[in-house]
Amino acid sequence: MNGKKKKFISMLLASVLSVSFFLTGCGEKNSSDTAATKTDTTTTKTEPASTEPEKRGHITVSVYERGNIASSEGSAIENRWTKWINENGPVDVTFVAIPRQDPGQKFGVLFASGTAPDLCLEYDPTLKQQYYDQGLMLPIGDLIDEYSTTYKDWMKKNPALEKVGLMDDGKMYQFGRITENAPLVGLYIRKDWLDKLNLKIPTTTEELINVAIAFTGKDLNGTGTADSIGFAEVLGGESSRMIFGFNTPASKIAGFPYTVQNGELVYDTKPLTEWAKFRKAIYDANACDKEFLMDKNGAKARQDITSGKVGIICAGENVTLSDLGTLKTNVPTAELIPIELPTSPVGKFNAIIANTVQAVAFVNSQCEDPESVIKYMDFMALESTKKTLKFGIEGTHHKMVDGYPQIIDIDKYKEEVSYAGDLYMACSTEVFNNPHGPYDLSDPIQKEQSALWDATRRTYFNTKIAYPAVTYSEHIPALPKELASNYNSIMQQLTDIWNKAIVSGSAYTTEQAEKDMNDLWNQTGGKDINSFYGEWYKNDKKDSILSDDLYKLLDKEIADRKLSW
Repeated sequence: MNGKKKKFISMLLASVLSVSFFLTGCGEKNSSDTAATKTDTTTTKTEPASTEPEKRGHITVSVYERGNIASSEGSAIENRWTKWINENGPVDVTFVAIPRQDPGQKFGVLFASGTAPDLCLEYDPTLKQQYYDQGLMLPIGDLIDEYSTTYKDWMKKNPALEKVGLMDDGKMYQFGRITENAPLVGLYIRKDWLDKLNLKIPTTTEELINVAIAFTGKDLNGTGTADSIGFAEVLGGESSRMIFGFNTPASKIAGFPYTVQNGELVYDTKPLTEWAKFRKAIYDANACDKEFLMDKNGAKARQDITSGKVGIICAGENVTLSDLGTLKTNVPTAELIPIELPTSPVGKFNAIIANTVQAVAFVNSQCEDPESVIKYMDFMALESTKKTLKFGIEGTHHKMVDGYPQIIDIDKYKEEVSYAGDLYMACSTEVFNNPHGPYDLSDPIQKEQSALWDATRRTYFNTKIAYPAVTYSEHIPALPKELASNYNSIMQQLTDIWNKAIVSGSAYTTEQAEKDMNDLWNQTGGKDINSFYGEWYKNDKKDSILSDDLYKLLDKEIADRKLSW
């Protein structure tokens, strides 16, 4: 890790780069553009400074192409907001489209041809580790010290921005952003069902299982059909595994099987085993959809939830808030509340809080005008820039209500503004949202959504309860190439092992699943992976973003915004 470890470099790409980097720079600019951005240091005191305006620099900047822009708005690289940036920003910008589905392929082609953007915006830490290993990233610490104003001041107020930008040699290579804290996934329950059955809110996983069973197969909505489902989990992201102190995507159930014990990072499959027992108990009791593993995108679960069939819901907050309106339309008496995660056999944990500090951008090492990149990032750090790109034009797309922007016409906003999120992914945007959510309280449904928004934060903005992991997944260091290859090759097998344990009854136990995972792990280089992560935690945790850092940011937001939770 820090400093001296050897890197595993892609030989094919490196061989192409060794030629292409001598032939061309990173952007499509000429020498006069570059020269125009440099400060003239030859003027003496006896010579009057030039009164001509400084010529603007020109840079290229990547932007994700998602296919989510209306034809009337243009394209990912030419639309009202790219035009606004060029008209209001300090440098001329040519945007380069990067397919969101597979950014690595397009970036690879651009780097190999010497035409990669000057400023590359990318979330994936594994991809960026590869670019760092290949020498494609430019250190930016000194550039920020010399040229920056706004971003540098923002870093002073938020020290985590520097930490998140560090790479293995201890230098800063990435720009970061601070975003608003939000519960990523929550555990919700139908309070009206609890009241109808005279049940209490479950406080342990055993009680949660019993409530799920009690909810199942009844006519709790009064429709005349006994079709209630005790528990549903919207797959596709981190979910019920947080109850047991870890969080991984559904496609990587065993993604990071480590816990901290006596100050060391230890390979530990007990949380996985206890989670599988929990899901198995619900499955065996018919208290969930028996075909839930087929519901890859969560569409079936959401249909059951919004039709009012489900009593306990584990889902992303954004999903739950969005679906609440449909649920209330279908079942006006439904009362949905968030609950603290119940205590499990491995401890009590908080819900996952969305990652609030992210490394999102780096400078191409072949960039000819890094000063202009810093100017662009300073512009992106301005409050006026962040507010405009997030909420649109005041009076057209939003109005100020009680000091916070409120969308005027949601359909107009969705068409003309919502797609700009990829343009402002380099902005820190935590300071503008109404703490009670982006809702019009004069609308009955939106008022209930706002109430659920508040309740979810009141429940999960609690840093006294343990964070459900060592850190958020984006802050886990990428494995070296050979270890990563072994890890990725077995991930689907590991996921299948645990899913099999859940749905196979007594024919395949969770204890057997744990043994099979350990055997497969050890046979495919797992001990080397354990050593790698153990050394990272031992040697580099002080320079890494860990759960304590995420909680400090949460406490800071609560204090700064005077939140009542």
